[in-house]
Amino acid sequence: MPIRCRAAGSVHEVQSPALLGKPPRRPRERTPDRMALGFYITGKGFTQEKYDTTLGQLEEAGAGAPDGRISHVALETGGEIRVFDIWESQAAFEAFGATLLPILTAAGVELNEPMVARVHNEIKG
Repeated sequence: MPIRCRAAGSVHEVQSPALLGKPPRRPRERTPDRMALGFYITGKGFTQEKYDTTLGQLEEAGAGAPDGRISHVALETGGEIRVFDIWESQAAFEAFGATLLPILTAAGVELNEPMVARVHNEIKG
């Protein structure tokens, strides 16, 4: 039986994973010694243009897809970019910061202290 989804005034039918012969998704298992962390990062002066430039500079520095980053989302509000990342560990996040922070400083971006929390669950899709 298809699952009916409403989006932007229209209805779409989607087959459930079980009907497509796929097992249902299970939450990612976490162990106490391997707990992912979510980082919500805000600042001043981090415009869309500076964000796009920063991505290019990170690619050039070999840090476009850094080790330990699980997920990255850039959010735009009021002309400013805010970032929500999920990292495997604080150490992985800090290692990336060694490359990122000089780039942002040179661009005139002032970051606030990030909000950091342990990830309880992550559902993709």
